[in-house]
Amino acid sequence: SSIVHLNSGSGLIYASEFKGDIREVSLEGEGYFEVRASEKSPFIVKTDNFTVRCTGTEFNIRAYASDPEQSVTLVEGKIQIEIDDDRISLNPNDRMTVTQDGTHKLTCEDPYRYYAWKNGELAFRNNCLEEVLQLLSNTYNYEFVLMDDSLKKYSVHATFKNETIHEMVSLLECILPVKCRFSPSVNPNSLGTVEIWAK
Repeated sequence: SSIVHLNSGSGLIYASEFKGDIREVSLEGEGYFEVRASEKSPFIVKTDNFTVRCTGTEFNIRAYASDPEQSVTLVEGKIQIEIDDDRISLNPNDRMTVTQDGTHKLTCEDPYRYYAWKNGELAFRNNCLEEVLQLLSNTYNYEFVLMDDSLKKYSVHATFKNETIHEMVSLLECILPVKCRFSPSVNPNSLGTVEIWAK
């Protein structure tokens, strides 16, 4: 009776039937987990860089292979993260980020922006522009390319809901001193490219 919400470009691998006392799945991409409590049957989520173990809780995992770091954000309950030989326990509002080499960092902050996607929203809280564009790329399957390094100094504080890719690009042009241009993508797995220039 557990529920998993998958973000765009994500996949969940699991057995057709759980056997024994362990509920184990593998995640590629991003997922929000609502795990039904069962002390006798741990729920385990495996990604490329870490493993999450819990009994009953709600949490978000972002584990796209293209991201420089992956993360776990705890909303309710408790979870344990296993990274190589380390075991780290998280409490509500804790967020653990893990880089490709296994380096990890624990912070405590408002978790909503990390799972707002589940409600059809993109929530940014002074996120740097590069981070914003990475999230937009995953959401819309477009490549976003900064054509001017000076744009890296900008950040975004806003919440968007159900915008199309063209509406989102227009909003970026309204809130930042940028101009955007759509062009075909050389990547067959991408719908297109958005080039971003300084005004």
